[in-house]
Amino acid sequence: MSLEEIIGQNDALFFDAKTTQMIHKIDDEMIHFGHKVTSEDVFVLKDHTESITCISTKIPLYNEEGVLYGLCGISTDITERKKSEELIKELAYHDSLTHLPNRRMFQEAFAVMIAHAKRMKKHGALLVLDLDNFKPLNDTHGHNAGDLLLIEVAKRLRACVREVDFVARFGGDEFLVALRDLDEEESVAKAEALKIAGKIRLHVNAPYVLDLEEDSKIITHECSASIGVALFNHQTPSKERVFSEADKAMYLAKQKGRNRIEFYEELG
Repeated sequence: MSLEEIIGQNDALFFDAKTTQMIHKIDDEMIHFGHKVTSEDVFVLKDHTESITCISTKIPLYNEEGVLYGLCGISTDITERKKSEELIKELAYHDSLTHLPNRRMFQEAFAVMIAHAKRMKKHGALLVLDLDNFKPLNDTHGHNAGDLLLIEVAKRLRACVREVDFVARFGGDEFLVALRDLDEEESVAKAEALKIAGKIRLHVNAPYVLDLEEDSKIITHECSASIGVALFNHQTPSKERVFSEADKAMYLAKQKGRNRIEFYEELG
């Protein structure tokens, strides 16, 4: 817009009601306290066609008598920078194929879950899941088929757990599921964890219909999973200990013939 169109107007001419209210609130704060205000804000245009993220700085203007007579504000558009930051964060913390949290994000989230279990005096559980005979699918139909299978497995895992639980792809064909807020009683928590593990195993075992567009064919594939389960609570020494226990249980499931669930405390 030209200067002639801007000078003498107020914020409501350019921005929607919510943005205008936010701007006035910042102005009132600066005028009331008489100091510089810096903030990161999202400005939505009046016609709602666009929103921009800005770093804004406003400073009070005083005359020779020290009386506040106005303010000066400068906003710098950082919309593209924010998009780049969000993309970098997404790539750093999520698996690019399944869009599940990756190993790095899981490590951080799992530490929080263990702290929550200690604070609430409740049990949680870690499930380590490894797909059985995944390599033959890749060898027979190519990596595209394997990728499609992993994407479908991720969807099924998310559908099997609650909002408070956490699903991640640990790497390759291995997935992690952390269950929160299980019962205070160990035997009940164990039963709850095994019930969810059983549900996961059932859903993962259901046939997959994979559309191999590059080869112009559709295949049906059956896949199973070996699952290891370990509980954690307020006495858990570390997240590394829990993972080691669940991982050992998963390998025992593999050794016992695959397509089964093993609980760590049942190990001899």
